[in-house]
Amino acid sequence: MLRALQVLKSRIELSASAASLLFVLSSPAAAQEIDTVYLRDGNTETGKVLEEGWSGLSIQPERGGKKVIPWGSVQSVDYFDAPEELGNGLATLAADNAEGALELFQAVLGSEGNRPMVVQQALFYSAFAQQRIGRGEEALAAYTKLLGDFPKGRYLRLAAENLIDVHLGKPDVAAARAALDKLAADAKGAEGVEPLLQLLEARLMEGQGQHAEARERFAALEGLAGAPAEMLQEGKLGRARTLLLDGKGAEAEPLLRALIAESQSPRVQSGAWNGLGQIQSSEGRTKKDSERILEGLYAYLRTVVQYKPLPGESTEEYERALNGSAMCFQYLSELEQNPERKKLWRERQRERLEQLELEYPSSKFLKKK
Repeated sequence: MLRALQVLKSRIELSASAASLLFVLSSPAAAQEIDTVYLRDGNTETGKVLEEGWSGLSIQPERGGKKVIPWGSVQSVDYFDAPEELGNGLATLAADNAEGALELFQAVLGSEGNRPMVVQQALFYSAFAQQRIGRGEEALAAYTKLLGDFPKGRYLRLAAENLIDVHLGKPDVAAARAALDKLAADAKGAEGVEPLLQLLEARLMEGQGQHAEARERFAALEGLAGAPAEMLQEGKLGRARTLLLDGKGAEAEPLLRALIAESQSPRVQSGAWNGLGQIQSSEGRTKKDSERILEGLYAYLRTVVQYKPLPGESTEEYERALNGSAMCFQYLSELEQNPERKKLWRERQRERLEQLELEYPSSKFLKKK
């Protein structure tokens, strides 16, 4: 009897220990200390994310060795310790409330203890929000800090493009050149960065009005071995865009139509449709052909409806489409003889310009008006 009681006591103690261990392992504090990476193929990867780099996301999985997941395979990342303000800021920015989002991102940056991945995201989106609401100097400072702190980070391309665009919008070509030179030096050695630097160099030349030189650089990018397909397509798009700037629409149109047929990139598609819109609407105005102008209008509106950029992405083509569609409505009103329809086209023109001014108060397309 005594022996049976001792065995029972041992089992109770063992069960209590096991239950205690189970509680520790299943408690929220333990379970939540795992990052989850959602992949585009529907699978997930769990573990500890170590870095958000230029070429991909570095993670130490729960099982196996450390690895890098290319960004093209990543749908989203759920950090167990991401502050609530970060997610709310991204949602607010997606709802086109840049000022509200900025407050949330700055709250993240003002708190201590955040991991580098969280800080990098908050810095980038804070800079972008500043840019959206027309605070150019603040945006420049934030982009500069981001590229200084994370020179080979996830947002290298987007931050570099936006930084150069803000400088050129001032316009301050010397500062844009200095910024490009610095980020090229800081990013040296990053895997696959050379095509990006070629593209940024060509875009800077284009922004300076050096169309022929930019076209040569875009063409060189197209022939760069090992460059991603999307980057090669952007080289072709840049070449077509500079042809349009030089009034060579007949040469640009085949390139634009080829890109529409072959590219899956929203950025390339929007640029190509905008190029066609420019060709068609300009021809329609010259020939007083309202049908041709309507073709151009539909091309611009395709970008407005289908290819609005995600938060943080370059908004140049979207702004161009809003401005281009406004011009098409203006051209239609100039040809229209019916007073009611003429008034309608003018109202549509005003609506597009008001949308452009509301969403992008510092747009370079507004400055041309």
